[in-house]
Amino acid sequence: MAPEVQAVVHSTQAWLRSSWHVQVPFAWLEACVEWLQEEAGGAGRLSQQQINQQALDQWLLTDLRDLGHPVLPESLSQAQKTELSGTFCVQVDSLLDIGQPAYGQLQKWKGSDVANDDVSAVTQATQRPWEARPTRMLLLQVTDGVQSLEAMEYQSIPALSTALRPGVKLQLQGKMVCRLGMLLLGPSNIKVLGGEVEDLVERNTQGKVLCRTLRVPEEQQQEPAPQQGIFN
Repeated sequence: MAPEVQAVVHSTQAWLRSSWHVQVPFAWLEACVEWLQEEAGGAGRLSQQQINQQALDQWLLTDLRDLGHPVLPESLSQAQKTELSGTFCVQVDSLLDIGQPAYGQLQKWKGSDVANDDVSAVTQATQRPWEARPTRMLLLQVTDGVQSLEAMEYQSIPALSTALRPGVKLQLQGKMVCRLGMLLLGPSNIKVLGGEVEDLVERNTQGKVLCRTLRVPEEQQQEPAPQQGIFN
């Protein structure tokens, strides 16, 4: 690699770490920068700022398992109880609202009114006026590319929703408690960076995750076309 290209890669690597806390293998970033420059018509066609942003965009569309670059503390998923502090970028493989009946969510996802007939009617018949209604509680399957664990929304996090695409990248920040391999997250712990992963979008649609939870045949329904990345 030419010295000038290597300098660009090092600058991009430093920018990703300082601005976004994103850590990637140097070899992946080198290949990414070279591809971006080739697509632009050669070295020097893109500014450092443009290369930085486009490299970040490609990372957002990459499956972190393909990078194999761990950032979470080793053996975190096996810890009985530990407190985590810092900033870590992870990928969401799938998510599920465990605060609501899965069957009702599946019917709503399918666009069926059966949810109102079979679920809401029962709930309304048994729920007293003074009882609190169920609130959302998201359970996320997250990974840093090497280590996978669960994360639970134990306090409402407005930045999260079931509409997030599988493969979306999150920035975990601040102090977090991890118990028995599960991270407990509040609103101050999450920043959504965006992105998706094509294979995960196809495999972990909300409908398919709900079907697996209910142990019923997975739905065969079309999802919106995912974005395309060059290194995912």
